[in-house]
Amino acid sequence: MVVVKIHPLYPLLLVATGLTFSCGGDINPIGTYRGKIVMEDGSNVITLKLGANNKAEVRGLLPKTAHGTWEPEATGMGFVKDGVMAAFDVKKPSDQSFRVVLMLQPHDEGLTLADIRVRLLIEDKFSMLQSYTLKEKKPLLRRLGEEKK
Repeated sequence: MVVVKIHPLYPLLLVATGLTFSCGGDINPIGTYRGKIVMEDGSNVITLKLGANNKAEVRGLLPKTAHGTWEPEATGMGFVKDGVMAAFDVKKPSDQSFRVVLMLQPHDEGLTLADIRVRLLIEDKFSMLQSYTLKEKKPLLRRLGEEKK
């Protein structure tokens, strides 16, 4: 009879591996979302469109409609790409450029806005990414009706 000894950390490793591959899951963020965000300088109703070609569009957050891109991103704890990052490069009339980044997490009814980050373009280089303060944390952007194809 052969006795097999199992190292005490093997069960823990097995559980951790199972959770890594079972939690999170792929989300399909393609669609149109609308919600109200309350910031220090007021509230805005925004509309966010995430397209199949990784193109993004946001209305209501900035004075003009901004076009950008989106990609899956780890927005929660860990490395699993469980959310979405949408980035928009914007140029003001004063020739000042900046990037607005929306960090979004999946929700049963759409996406929650986990964070807004802004980065200024100074001397052809982007500055450090700074979080923008939301008065109401994690506002919900509800998914609107199915997109017509």
